[in-house]
Amino acid sequence: MLKAIEDFGKKTTFEFLPLKLEDVIKSYLDLYLAIFKNQGVRFTKELPEKIPFIRGVKQELMEVIANLSDNAIHALLAIKEKKISLKVEVPNQDIIRISLKDNGYGITEEKVRAIFAPFVTTKASTEGKGFGLYNCRRIIERHKGKIWAESEGENKGAT
Repeated sequence: MLKAIEDFGKKTTFEFLPLKLEDVIKSYLDLYLAIFKNQGVRFTKELPEKIPFIRGVKQELMEVIANLSDNAIHALLAIKEKKISLKVEVPNQDIIRISLKDNGYGITEEKVRAIFAPFVTTKASTEGKGFGLYNCRRIIERHKGKIWAESEGENKGAT
């Protein structure tokens, strides 16, 4: 866990370098498995055998997954049986899809379309300022990717 914390806090030039996504996920899991356990979250993961190299900034990608995980944990606060799953898919050599799914309070259709804008949050005003997902979107777009949310509605979780 200490290695993962050092990795996450390591200074970076923000220069895109060849990167093994497995290393990002390993560092993330080293940090978050203990958090999930402490919060009573049943965590599952589904990873392919081989994930292609990407060009990117490890700390930024960890920040995205960590922010999504923090939001998922928050969405589970009132849920008795807390579940979060991480899934990595490689449909072809040009696409890597990472999804983080929870069974929390969900997001209304109206909010799903807006949550990546600045100042938009599903949390109480004392709990969030609405910049986490906005920053995630900026990081993913800088990495030439796309980020979006899906939810079937309130109390139906989100991905």
